[in-house]
Amino acid sequence: MAPRKFHPKRVDGPSRAEPTKIDQQAVATLGELVTSDTDGASRLRLHVTLDESGLRYTPDKPPVEIRLTKKQLRSLAPEPPVMVRAATAEEAYREARKLHDEKQPQAPLMRAVESRIAAIQQQQIAELQLKLFPDWPDDRRGAPNTVIRSAIFGVIRRGRRQRVSDLPVAAPNGWSITMTGWRLDQHDLDLWLEVHHLARNAKPGEEVRFTLHSMLRRIGRTGKLGGDNYAWLEERLKALYQTTLLVDSGRHVGGAGNLIRNFRVDRETGEAIIETNPTLRTLWESITHLQVEQRRALGSNQLAKALHAVLASHAEWMPMRVGTLMRRVGADYANLRFFKRDLKAVLDDFVARGWLRSYRFTVGTEGELLEIDKVPSPSQMRAIERRKDDQSRG
Repeated sequence: MAPRKFHPKRVDGPSRAEPTKIDQQAVATLGELVTSDTDGASRLRLHVTLDESGLRYTPDKPPVEIRLTKKQLRSLAPEPPVMVRAATAEEAYREARKLHDEKQPQAPLMRAVESRIAAIQQQQIAELQLKLFPDWPDDRRGAPNTVIRSAIFGVIRRGRRQRVSDLPVAAPNGWSITMTGWRLDQHDLDLWLEVHHLARNAKPGEEVRFTLHSMLRRIGRTGKLGGDNYAWLEERLKALYQTTLLVDSGRHVGGAGNLIRNFRVDRETGEAIIETNPTLRTLWESITHLQVEQRRALGSNQLAKALHAVLASHAEWMPMRVGTLMRRVGADYANLRFFKRDLKAVLDDFVARGWLRSYRFTVGTEGELLEIDKVPSPSQMRAIERRKDDQSRG
């Protein structure tokens, strides 16, 4: 495919001109030049937003408008036109900005654009932190995909829990996450999910109240509910409070803060008061609805719980190296052979429960791969069918 020119298209008319459509697989025009009939001013309208994953083309969101000076306007379409070749619109933007600054060092328009987008995005993040958590049915638990596809909550054997400092944990491609505090496991994830389940109708940072007794039952510790279990729950809350995340998305790096902002326990009444962390609210824009009864049925099998969450977050499973999967779920195994042994036992159980149709291990050029034919949820099945329809029309 021949490269396209990267420069705004002049539109004579009102500032509400229709945005230029682009092909995500080719070089694309991210904006348009609009001349207002009312004041004669020239404005650059960009249909982009900036978030933790970088610059994205977002035609469905309000555009960013920047009033141009005459100097900037003259520099906007240098002769000959800037030509770039890239696989995505984001890459095209980066390359065009680089060429633009080289050709027009005295008029760094792209830098001004980026600064404006970043300011708007910070405002959006601030507004998001005041937004309610997304709602989900009472028999589900909303789990951020970034969390359950990473090793923030791992598979830790009894007695191996330890304090960590700047510990890198496996994360989805393009992300880098480090933890300081405690090495967390699936029991901590059970508690963290339940806290946010109770908080889903509250604003981030508002207090969530529950009794220790009720929380122990929620997370499946239905044995003797006495002082030992209450002390265990206090320690788990303390670990969530003391553990902080540092997230690097490639473009941005910064602290995400504590997994819970604050907690208090009244040992006389048994009441706990938790404050969720508003900084983490952005994680909840992409979530998976975990079936809580299925998760509870797995008991204390941490590997089964971790794999259940990872599988639930994918409509279709892409083959993954066994070693990569072990790191991704944060499994504490000294030998890959022992991990594969326990993994097969979990997968056999999932097939028997009807959650998977089949699985198999294959040898690829990069090592042993795990292929899984899972049973998708109704919403995932609809997503798969829509994707197939789009591919057939394309």
